[in-house]
Amino acid sequence: MGNKISSAVGWVCKPNNKKIRPTVLILVLLFMFLSTGLKTFAQEITPLVRVAISNNNFKSLVYNEISIIATSDYSVYDKTTAKPIIKLLATDVLKIKIKSNNFELIVNNKSEKQNINGTIVLDCPKGLLGVENLKRNSKQALYHGVFEITPKNETSFYLINVLDLQSYLKGVV
Repeated sequence: MGNKISSAVGWVCKPNNKKIRPTVLILVLLFMFLSTGLKTFAQEITPLVRVAISNNNFKSLVYNEISIIATSDYSVYDKTTAKPIIKLLATDVLKIKIKSNNFELIVNNKSEKQNINGTIVLDCPKGLLGVENLKRNSKQALYHGVFEITPKNETSFYLINVLDLQSYLKGVV
C-alpha cells in the first residue's frame, strides 16, 4: 500500500509527466480567474447605507434650505443623468433652496444655478461633506460618502448621506 502512495506522489510530482502539465495549468488559470472574478464581484456588491441627516436638535429630517461645506473640492451632479451641474472649491459655501419643486444653487451668496428638478448628488471624493453649523457633540458634523438632496414635496427636501457599510460602521463605533 505504501508503494501505491509513493508511486502516485511520484507520478504527480514528476516534472516530465506530460499528462499532469495541462491539468495543473488549467487549475492555475481557473484559480486566477475565479479569485479575480470574486474580488471584482465583491467590489461591485459593496452594501451601501443611506442615512437621513437631521437638524441640530434631531427633531426634523426635512429642510427647505441648507448650506453645504466641504473639506476639499466638491461637485454637484444630477442623479438621473450623472452629469455635473457645478464644481466647487473647498472654500465655497453652497446654499441649496427649493421652490416649486425646483432647486436653486447659491454659491457664496450668489445664485449660480436655478430650476434644477429631481434629486441632486454632492460628492467630495478627497474629503468630507458637512452642513454649515450642524453640530454633533458640540463639533461641526462632517460626513464620508456623498449627499443626496431629494425633494419631499414642492417646498421641502431630505438630506441623505450615502456611504459604504464599512465607512458607516467606522463612523458610528
